[in-house]
Amino acid sequence: MLSELARIEVAPAGKPSKAEQIAQCWLTSSVSGQLIDVDKLQRMQQFIDRILNAAKP
Repeated sequence: MLSELARIEVAPAGKPSKAEQIAQCWLTSSVSGQLIDVDKLQRMQQFIDRILNAAKP
């Protein structure tokens, strides 16, 4: 999952891409918490936030 998240291209500000929406669903899904350790989910969220914040002008 982390390798897939790393390949997400950042969409222009204001309109999330389909890939970003899917990644957000992965991270917020109640099923993800059952399949993936909560600490790893939190690290993935932080990773995505860093990527998206770095891409902002």
